[in-house]
Amino acid sequence: MARERLEYIYPYLAPSGIMGTPAVQRTVHDEAVNKIGTEAVLAVDSGFNGIASVDLKENALGGPCVTEINPGRMFTTSFFFSYASKVLRNDFCANIPYLYTRLAFKETVPNMPKYNVLPADVYWIRHMDAPARLVKDGKVLGAMYE
Repeated sequence: MARERLEYIYPYLAPSGIMGTPAVQRTVHDEAVNKIGTEAVLAVDSGFNGIASVDLKENALGGPCVTEINPGRMFTTSFFFSYASKVLRNDFCANIPYLYTRLAFKETVPNMPKYNVLPADVYWIRHMDAPARLVKDGKVLGAMYE
């Protein structure tokens, strides 16, 4: 599943205004992003098996370019995807920690698409000391920690 960072928490703390932690992010469906993300991980390890996150930035022509690969750990977006899966799909298909726990106990996991398991344009809005909000089509679908 891919997401786009739209606004950052405390952008004035970085000279570029870009930090790793987004305040506003949204899910995207982009076959070029899916392809380059998969190819980047497999270029490092053709037998890779596990979780990895790939950071991309657009070049001057709008094409995705790999800036970072983070294998072997959950990432900050894991909770966004997990919560969105529960609210929007009423299942665990995007709940990677849950799926990995099931696999660790040799339990079955649901059949799911390889990419784009969540709808496009689902927003996750968050900031320090405020509950995160899940938003789709301009409607708040859930807020965490209220």
